[in-house]
Amino acid sequence: MIDIEIPTTVLTAAVKASIPHLTTETHLPALSRLLLTVKDGSLSIMASRGTSARLERLKCDVHSEGAIAISGKGLLSILNVARGKSVRLTVDETSFWATIKTGRSKVQLAASPATDYPDVVEFPADAEAHEADAEALVTALGRVLYAASTKENQTNLHGVFFEVRGEDVHVVTTDGHRLATYQTTTKAWPLDTTLLTLSSAQRLHREVEDSVSLRTTPDDRYIVATLSDSTWIALRTSPAKFPPWSQLVPKTKKGALRFKRADALAAIREVLPSAPETNYGELHLDDSLTIQARNENGQAITEADVSVEGKPPSLIATSLRYLSEALEAAEDEDAEVWFQDALDPMVVHEGPYRGLVMPMRLSGAASA
Repeated sequence: MIDIEIPTTVLTAAVKASIPHLTTETHLPALSRLLLTVKDGSLSIMASRGTSARLERLKCDVHSEGAIAISGKGLLSILNVARGKSVRLTVDETSFWATIKTGRSKVQLAASPATDYPDVVEFPADAEAHEADAEALVTALGRVLYAASTKENQTNLHGVFFEVRGEDVHVVTTDGHRLATYQTTTKAWPLDTTLLTLSSAQRLHREVEDSVSLRTTPDDRYIVATLSDSTWIALRTSPAKFPPWSQLVPKTKKGALRFKRADALAAIREVLPSAPETNYGELHLDDSLTIQARNENGQAITEADVSVEGKPPSLIATSLRYLSEALEAAEDEDAEVWFQDALDPMVVHEGPYRGLVMPMRLSGAASA
């Protein structure tokens, strides 16, 4: 029978951090539970949702060892309102009821045998660990995640592609209508070329803080990211083949638009409510940048100051939402957007970042 005592704040923080790794799929109830294992003077909390996993080991006062599976959200709801400074957790492994005592309160929560918990990714303790530059990795992911396909059936686009070229690493995402790429180095990604599933890449971006080391499992299906001595997450890789992205990114330009990024974003946001479901909009280029959108309920027109290099098309049709998201992923006060012809992609061009937005044909206006 499990019997431990642990500070309330410590247990609450660990359970809360584990919740994002639990599934919300009703047909997978086992993966909505946490696996609690008490052994060798510590409590291990395991959460897994198939494509990622999290394990944290906590020091606690152990009176009796054991293992059970328990509802993560149920346990967190109890801990969130607990008033005591410590929690006494006991589990009867015959009836599988967990008793949580804190302060003057006692709550019971149904548990299940540890054997009901699914197999989780094996931690490759003997695999070579590669230290990554946590700040550089998080920066690269943050600049490109927005352009990844959210459609799970697009397996070759539903993720983040790390392409290693010597000492350089290109971090790339695309949904087929836009593309984002950020060039960094092997200090940020010290592994081989990899396509990481989108949910795993999002978790890596969210959870990495001060340090991270990376290693692959023997079957190459997972990358284990160690975040601290007691916490690691398993990240699912994809065997799908990422498209030849570099062919889509223009190496030269016919010209460029330069403007204050904040001003352009504000102008786009003003007209977006009047765009159709396709987010179709038109950019008219003359002495200023005129942005226009219309749908069956009305239309909106606004202007922004722009400096033009070269001879741009008089009219460019594009997705205003995609253009705004490409600009939002940039960082500089001044933005530069490369153009070719009206039916070529526009590219937000800033240092190691490129945000490419494919054009829309003028017939898209008809859908408005």
